[in-house]
Amino acid sequence: MWRRIAMLTALVVVALWLVTGCRSPEPARILVECEREGNSDIFLMDADGSNMVNLTNHPAWDGTPAWSPDGKRIAFTSDREDDRPQIYVMNADGSDVVRLTVSEGIDMMPAWSPDGQKIAFVSTRPYTLTLEGGKLMIDAGPEIWVMDADGGNPTRVTGGQQDQSLYPTWAPDGRHLAYMNVGERIELFVHKLGEEVGQSLTAEAAFSSWSPDWSLDGERLVFMADYGDGNKEIYTVHSDGSDLTNLTNSPSAEVDPSWSPDGQKIVFISDRDGPAQVYVMDADGSNVTRITHDEYKYARPVWSPAAR
Repeated sequence: MWRRIAMLTALVVVALWLVTGCRSPEPARILVECEREGNSDIFLMDADGSNMVNLTNHPAWDGTPAWSPDGKRIAFTSDREDDRPQIYVMNADGSDVVRLTVSEGIDMMPAWSPDGQKIAFVSTRPYTLTLEGGKLMIDAGPEIWVMDADGGNPTRVTGGQQDQSLYPTWAPDGRHLAYMNVGERIELFVHKLGEEVGQSLTAEAAFSSWSPDWSLDGERLVFMADYGDGNKEIYTVHSDGSDLTNLTNSPSAEVDPSWSPDGQKIVFISDRDGPAQVYVMDADGSNVTRITHDEYKYARPVWSPAAR
């Protein structure tokens, strides 16, 4: 009896393996902004830095790439059509480039919502405030906006004549955004959508903080910190603002961190060995490994999403 059950189980496993196409999960890849000979393009590479491919290959500036949750599309910023950077999307192989925003300001730093239905981004577009007795046109600095994934229905999330906001990233729950808030200090804020203001996670910290990325489980954020002396470090913090941890603790500049899809690794940029190159470390800051080895300048690496 047990032998027959084991045989049937094996047959079911083989059948499932055949149905799924006998394929192993696609390996994680990294998008990165790279400046070569004065021009910035978006490149795709394997997680070890190999097989680098130029996806944009355009004489204009292309940067701040962001994966869609299913890994099929990439949102990015480009000034290829006028002198104001705007938001574009393309397929993961660089084909089918489509412009999403056409605004009077600068639109940049796109970030997909976890369900793929929305894109948060930074915009300097002017907006109108309704006040008692009339309306006031605000010639804005950078603020966080959210639009549909096709570019429709742009809605301002942050806004204050004294504050500015950059570097949006979605929480896995799709209801919160973290971002850099520039006011009296430069802090890491978390904003629940639908509420008027966000809350600082780093109000008590002795450094400026920005460029956050949320872990897949929603428990922690990784970000970069600047003590004002040129020494940039990478930290993590719990989503309630507790347990600030310095991961790099280096005299060089470590910037632009991004979690791996399994939460075990962090990719970042460092100039510890010369020009700004791409590095990977364990989530606790150990086992730092350089994965690019050239004289170009890199920025804004981001890991591909988990296979679905």
